[in-house]
Amino acid sequence: MKIKKLIITATIVLVSALSLSTRATLTYAKQQAFKVDAKAAFAFDQKTGKIFYAKNADKPLGIASITKILSSYIVLEKIHQKKLNWTDKIPIKEYPYELTLNTELSNVPLEKGTSYSVKELFDSGMIASASSGVIALAEKVAGTEAKFVEMMKKKLKEWGIKEADVQLVNSTGINNSFVPEKYHIPGSKKDQENMMSARSVAVVAYHLLNDYPEILEVSKKTKEQFGVGTFSEFEMKNLNGMLPGMNWEYEGIDGLKTGTSELAGQCFVGTCLKKNQRIVTVVLHANGAEENNGARYTETADLMDFVHDNWKYEQITSKGKTLKQVKTLSVKDGKKDNVALVLGEDVKDWVCDDMNKDNLQMSWDKSHKKALTAPVKKDENVGKVTIQLKDDKLGYLLPSQQQHHYQMVTNEDVKRQFFLKVWGNHILEWLDGKFK
Repeated sequence: MKIKKLIITATIVLVSALSLSTRATLTYAKQQAFKVDAKAAFAFDQKTGKIFYAKNADKPLGIASITKILSSYIVLEKIHQKKLNWTDKIPIKEYPYELTLNTELSNVPLEKGTSYSVKELFDSGMIASASSGVIALAEKVAGTEAKFVEMMKKKLKEWGIKEADVQLVNSTGINNSFVPEKYHIPGSKKDQENMMSARSVAVVAYHLLNDYPEILEVSKKTKEQFGVGTFSEFEMKNLNGMLPGMNWEYEGIDGLKTGTSELAGQCFVGTCLKKNQRIVTVVLHANGAEENNGARYTETADLMDFVHDNWKYEQITSKGKTLKQVKTLSVKDGKKDNVALVLGEDVKDWVCDDMNKDNLQMSWDKSHKKALTAPVKKDENVGKVTIQLKDDKLGYLLPSQQQHHYQMVTNEDVKRQFFLKVWGNHILEWLDGKFK
């Protein structure tokens, strides 16, 4: 009988171990299997900053005209600060005019000496990626493009983006080799180009969409007239191939910006609103562009599909639940030495299909109460705990979004002891401290 019991026990242990091993292999199986065919890629939720996917996210790479989402932020900031107006007229100077003569670099014609509104030039940069329009704005805002780039760098620093993750040599993303040397920013080399990591690009996109959501009213336009009433009147077409009616149309896409150069390859920052959720994606240097001129869009579509199909915002534990890490709190002068604690609210978070929702990591917030004094009422707030899924290694985009705090409350009343006993206890404590 003893041998039979030992065999049964050993079998149970072995089956359990195999079960745990299988579960461990399944965790992150979907995320590990899914790959974006690009040098780097990133995806996150615009509202919460939850990261859904990251590949080679911290290596600086060429970003080409994706630079213009940062340039646009600076211009929008000046508009909101009332230091610039949409109707202000900007006369075209020598540098933007020279650039506009090269249709490969700036595909919106500008007339030298003619004035265009801030709105026209802004839209030309976001819709048709007109570098000449962006330079004209940079000169208007900062006096020179070099000073404008310093403003861009300062903004990145404010957002916590490290200098080592960024190389900015102009406001447009053009390689310096295509720009006359007299217009190079002091200190930059003749063949340098703007570079940034996919994570840093995501941070820029987050701030642009969060602070100035009106950018989407521009980025979603498939076409727009430029220079109305001038000799160079021109219909701009949006370079974003995923917008409605375009070759790679995708439901919910309304932005944001393309970028293309020999160094950067095909790049795209996409944003999609579907079922009240806005996803933002970054694809840097999509592979296979030689065979597929829409490689950046097909990879973006796959990434967005992956997020929609596998990530859900759902309840992971509920109000009234006891947490094993924070079960009780001591009570002074009470008829009980401890009081039971429970969650005072439901806990929700982003969960990928292959994550274990029961595998939680919890810790007290520094401000929680160390002990209570009787009488204690049920549902009394005692502090907060941080709760996160142990299986989630991706985290959130910004440091301020990383920790989620939830209220803990008492689960019962604890009455105060008879007053003579309370006094006696206090006297004993005092004596104990006095003669130690």
